[in-house]
Amino acid sequence: MQDSDSREDVRSTANEAILLARKAARSMARRRYQKGQLIDDVDRWLARWRVDVIDPVTGKVKRTRPTVFLASKKDCPTKRLAQRELDKRLREINRDDYRPTTVAPFEYFAERWMKTVMIHHKPSTQVSERSHIRVHLIPSFGTWPLQQITTEVLQAWVSSHSANPKTVRNIIDTLSVMWTTATDWSYVTHNPIKGLKMPKQVAPKTYSFSLEETLAIIQKAQEPWKTLFRIVAETGIRSGEVAGLRIEDFDPINLTLSVRQSVWNSQVQTPKSTNAIRREAISRDLADAIEKAIARATPNEHGLIFAGKTGQPLQMIHFMNRVFRPLLEELGIRQKAKAMGIKQCGLHALRRMNGTQMDEQGVPIATRVDRMGHAHPSTTLVHYTKPIDEASRRFADRMGALLNPETDASLQ
Repeated sequence: MQDSDSREDVRSTANEAILLARKAARSMARRRYQKGQLIDDVDRWLARWRVDVIDPVTGKVKRTRPTVFLASKKDCPTKRLAQRELDKRLREINRDDYRPTTVAPFEYFAERWMKTVMIHHKPSTQVSERSHIRVHLIPSFGTWPLQQITTEVLQAWVSSHSANPKTVRNIIDTLSVMWTTATDWSYVTHNPIKGLKMPKQVAPKTYSFSLEETLAIIQKAQEPWKTLFRIVAETGIRSGEVAGLRIEDFDPINLTLSVRQSVWNSQVQTPKSTNAIRREAISRDLADAIEKAIARATPNEHGLIFAGKTGQPLQMIHFMNRVFRPLLEELGIRQKAKAMGIKQCGLHALRRMNGTQMDEQGVPIATRVDRMGHAHPSTTLVHYTKPIDEASRRFADRMGALLNPETDASLQ
């Protein structure tokens, strides 16, 4: 009797296992062909269909049935046209070789992207990208599966965001870079950024020093900052680029300065872009001033012409607060800029002055673009070996004469 009961229990258990297996198979087996479900939602068409996805954490396959935006009634005025659009979306699902894709919440993907991709970007780029992700994107889309972040969803987010248009554009630029990786990693096949209508960007008010203001700044400054300001005024290089100048970048024989690196937040990094790597013609007067600055430079492991008291690369924010802005206050320039509605006035105003002078002095456009580091991208070798043209040399000499503070004995 006991043997009979035992056999009965085994058969019952086996039958239950078979039923459970069949139920699981039915729940996960993909239909050979899906037509999906259309949903008429006032002025648009939504759609639903079954998708097998891989959970990125557990690695298990599960079935989902998301509701997604399909098309507007303007684009697909009839149900037949909407069904055609849905059929296009389902072609991938209905392929015989279809395989489940990984579904991941945006926050999960963003953390992986920051740890494995973003770390290879320049330090200055990482700071802005991390801010875009943690302050704006994760709070908005953290729990959303990537597949559900559509163009319509992003458009609504862009249109309702309270940040200024430039910030919104920068955030979308970061998302675009991330989305390329998501596509490469087979998380998504769609591109929600394509077709986005971005807010119009209003150009911010900027300040450009006049030649007279530039001379006043140079004459008022103490060394070595007097020479630093002269370099920016004569060459038009960026603030991070002047902070990154090394002794080896100065050629006193050929009268040139080479821009090969930049400093950001006391960290040495590559210049803003490939075309920012360049050589600048300088005047004899400026070359003499640079030689004196090198002679009294603080010894440092990077070989920089300008460094902090401890030999570390300049922290430009501190430099602006402790040196440049107090100088502008003394000269009344900062008050003038504020009266014009301009909150900040930095070294870039010297760069703009340089560009204005080139324009007023009729310097050829090709020379102007090259000196400002705005040339078309090219290899580092081309930039390093590119000869200094005569127009660039003449401009450097004229700027050197204009900027020579004759009343300052230390530069004679």
